[in-house]
Amino acid sequence: AGQFPQAVAAYQEAIRLAPKNESYRLALATTLMEHQAFEAAIGMLKPSPKSAKLLVLLGLAHYGHGDNAEAIDSLEQSVEADPALESAKRCLAGIVLESAKLPPRKTVDLLCAWDKTVCAALQLRRAREEGDAALEEQSVAALEPVDSVVAHCALGRAYEWRNQMQRAVKQMESCVRLDPTPQ
Repeated sequence: AGQFPQAVAAYQEAIRLAPKNESYRLALATTLMEHQAFEAAIGMLKPSPKSAKLLVLLGLAHYGHGDNAEAIDSLEQSVEADPALESAKRCLAGIVLESAKLPPRKTVDLLCAWDKTVCAALQLRRAREEGDAALEEQSVAALEPVDSVVAHCALGRAYEWRNQMQRAVKQMESCVRLDPTPQ
C-alpha cells in the first residue's frame, strides 16, 4: 500500500513476537532492500540466525551497499549452509562475473563445482591475469560452443584481449541481446 514505515514496523513486531519464524526476517530484509535501505538491512540481518536464505539476502544487501568482499563472503557462507540453494550460487556468480577482479580461489572453486560455463569464464580471467596461454585456449574452447550470456560476455572480453575486435563485437552484441542490463 506504499506505507514503508508502517510495513517495517509491522515486520519488526512480527519478528519480536515470533523470532524463530524466518519468513518475517526475509520479508523485512526484502522490503528494506527494495527501498535502498541497505545499511538497515545489513544491521538487521547480521545478528540474525545464519540460514542460507538470510545469508543470500545479507550478501545482496552488502552488494547493494557496495561491499563486494562482504557480499561474496555472505554468499559463500550461504552455499556452505545449503549447497542445494541455487539462488546463492547464481547471485555469487553474478557478482564475481561483473567484477573486473578475479575472485578468491575459494570462490572460483565453489563456482567451478557448480557450473562449467561460469568456471570457464573465471578461468579465462585467471589465464589473462597469470599470462597462462594454455589455460586461455582451454577456457575459450570451453566457452565457444555455449549459447549463454556468460559465455558470450566472456568470449567478447577474450577476443578483445586478443585484439580480435570483429569477433569481440559479435560476442558482445549477443551478450547484450540476451541480457540487456546496463552492465
